[in-house]
Amino acid sequence: MQTLLIAFSALLLGFNPYPEPSNLTNPQFPGGSEAMSTYFDEYVQYPYSARESGLEGEVVVSFIVEKSGSVTTPHIVKGLSPECDAAALRAVVLMPKWTPARNNGDLVRCRTAVRLVFRLN
Repeated sequence: MQTLLIAFSALLLGFNPYPEPSNLTNPQFPGGSEAMSTYFDEYVQYPYSARESGLEGEVVVSFIVEKSGSVTTPHIVKGLSPECDAAALRAVVLMPKWTPARNNGDLVRCRTAVRLVFRLN
C-alpha cells in the first residue's frame, strides 16, 4: 500500500507589488510553521489519479494576505497537474486568517506563497 506524504514550505518569493518597505514584518500563519504543516496534512488530499499514476512533484501557490488577515487572489505559480493544482488551491482558499504583515507598525497587504510537495512513500 502506498502512503502519502505532503510536505510544504512557506516561501516569501518577493512578489510584493508594493514599494519596498523599510521595516516589514512578514505575514504569519496562525500558530506558525508547525501549525501550517498540520493544516496542510489535514486539508490537502493527494488526488487519486495522481497517486495511481505515481505523479510526484510540487505546486507553488501565491496569494495576498490582506490587512484583515484574509487570503485573496490565490494563483498557481508552478503547477504539477490540474488535479494537484486544484487540491493545493482548495487548501489555500480554506486557510484561516493570517496575522497580517506590518510596515513600520501599520498593517499592509503582502504577497506571499506556499510550496506543497506531493510525494508517495
